[in-house]
Amino acid sequence: MSAEKILFISHYFPPLIGGSSVLMGALVKPFPKGSIHIMRGQPHNAPIDMDFQVEHPQTIVKFPHFYKRDGNRLLPLLYLPFIYKALRIRKDFRFNAIFVCWPTHWHLEFAFRLSKILKLPLYVYMHDMWADNRK
Repeated sequence: MSAEKILFISHYFPPLIGGSSVLMGALVKPFPKGSIHIMRGQPHNAPIDMDFQVEHPQTIVKFPHFYKRDGNRLLPLLYLPFIYKALRIRKDFRFNAIFVCWPTHWHLEFAFRLSKILKLPLYVYMHDMWADNRK
């Protein structure tokens, strides 16, 4: 049996600073090198600490923030660039599972569509974003 390889999708991830980034970094830390590839967001206002890194390769995905969720029939077309990017990652990194961190719906919808296209298992992790809010 081949080793598990996981595409890990999360909006917040090291070197971004914040509660979600710390949590996501801690989740992947025990995995050996070569077992995870990370697709992460690049929030425009998130502080970055380049000393806060993980040992897994990362691809930055910029999700647009301009669409209205309800009633948008063109929404599936917005995912095409991200699916293409994931398929390019899969050429070199043959992942056999997808893990997505939700509370960002963009990532969840994209990961769901990708898992259906590739017929791969999808694992969803949900946590409360209130911990990331500033007081």
